[in-house]
Amino acid sequence: MSLGPTDNHYKLAINNLRKLTTMKLMLLEVGAGSKRMKEFLPKNIEYHTLDYAEDFWKDSFTFNTNIDKEDFPIEDETYDIIICHETLEHVMYPDKVLKEI
Repeated sequence: MSLGPTDNHYKLAINNLRKLTTMKLMLLEVGAGSKRMKEFLPKNIEYHTLDYAEDFWKDSFTFNTNIDKEDFPIEDETYDIIICHETLEHVMYPDKVLKEI
C-alpha cells in the first residue's frame, strides 16, 4: 500500500524507520488513531499504540489512555522509538505529554 496525498506528513518518519532493519526495536505511537503508520514499518519493529477512544477503536490500542487526565501507563526506557505525530494540538496539556514522552 502506498501513502495517499493526505499522508505526506508520514513520509519522513517512515523513510527513516525503514532504514532501521538491523535490530529488533519497539516503537510506541502516541496518538495512533487509525494506526496508519503500522503498515509501512519493517518487520523488525514491534508496533504499539497509545491513544484514547470510547467508540469502536477503544479496544484496538495497546494502551487506551486519556493523556490529558492520566499518566502514561508505561515504564521509562520501555520503547526504543516513540512517535507523536499530529497529536499535541489535540491535547489540553501538551507540555505534560512531552514530559511523559
